[in-house]
Amino acid sequence: MSPRAIRMQPDTVEWQSSYTILSAEFFSDRLKQLNADRLETLRSANEQDPDNLCLAALYLEARARNGENVQDEARELAGKLKEKPANSYSGISPLLNLNRKFKLEDDADESPDEALTQTPQQRSDAESLTKKILSKGYELDNNEINRAIRLWDEVIQNDPQPKLEDKITVASIQAKLDKEKAEQIYKELLEQKDLDPAEKQMLYNFYAKHLFFIKYNSRESTEYHMRAAEIQEESKYRHASITELKKTLTKETSRRNGDADLCKRIKELLARLGIQPETQNQ
Repeated sequence: MSPRAIRMQPDTVEWQSSYTILSAEFFSDRLKQLNADRLETLRSANEQDPDNLCLAALYLEARARNGENVQDEARELAGKLKEKPANSYSGISPLLNLNRKFKLEDDADESPDEALTQTPQQRSDAESLTKKILSKGYELDNNEINRAIRLWDEVIQNDPQPKLEDKITVASIQAKLDKEKAEQIYKELLEQKDLDPAEKQMLYNFYAKHLFFIKYNSRESTEYHMRAAEIQEESKYRHASITELKKTLTKETSRRNGDADLCKRIKELLARLGIQPETQNQ
């Protein structure tokens, strides 16, 4: 919903809250201190919509930016957030920012970070549902798939250091419903600059399989298997990509009109890596 649309309903509490959230999120990343007018807007919106936890978290963050000690309130809000399912405006992100940026010390048994990330059932439920969805012979169930995606989104959002593998899992599940959305997830992951070699290798291997099985693009799939194999990290992903390259080499050389250039590049890569280009699988 756009800020313009939100402004069209100035007398509606929910719409006012949404506009305030969008405005505060936009400015909070750009200013060390929110000005008095914006802080007053947050205070007023928070009073009118006290059950909106995202708004409460943003108001706490704004006050902390202005030098207030909001430690106790942050701890209390963390407890409330832990009891509710996460969503795009759950308040988790602002509260984690508050805890990290302002180094709030918590002398209770758990900090806001810990309270927010202790969701013991989310990952277990997400993994169980994912295993079912990605199993052979799975009968498509849109509601089930959407639930799995929501669960993983919650796991990722609640994790202070989200795992690349979890994001790849979301793409794999998303491909069951919307290939283009899955493709966009992969593209965004491929553009990340902070991946280490092992993460890149894993991502290239998964994306190669996505290209082959979902996009039906065997040539580009092979390109990414080659990228994964080139990374000098011994892992199941590298082994799997090398195996796929050997399969491709066998298939292409046996075809009457096989891709000679691709075969040549695969052979050169395997030779450079010190791997014999046997045609049998390993």
